[in-house]
Amino acid sequence: MTKELLEVLNACVKAFPEIRDAPIRIGYKKLKQGTLAQTRMKKVHEKGRAFWIPVIEVSCELRSLQEPQKTQLLKYVVTHELVHISRGHIMVKRSKGHEADFEREVSERLSRLR
Repeated sequence: MTKELLEVLNACVKAFPEIRDAPIRIGYKKLKQGTLAQTRMKKVHEKGRAFWIPVIEVSCELRSLQEPQKTQLLKYVVTHELVHISRGHIMVKRSKGHEADFEREVSERLSRLR
């Protein structure tokens, strides 16, 4: 996890009281063209136990953006992925699109950050 992404994640999680204490990891990864981020479940082994945690993978192409656009885009992308996590989308089979109110919730959660 990079310090930059961890700071953005910590800032964005404040708008999600229902998952504030959930262990979530974040990092840059090379993703297919046009994908800004994705969330996957990863099996983690700690202290003799195995459990699944969400991992937000952000496109490494976003590293090259300049401030302040970079921070604004990272906040949007991370908030978008946190809405997926809060709605339980990562626990079910992938759907073709978002619910009708998905983007509205992303906008509402972003406005709580400002």
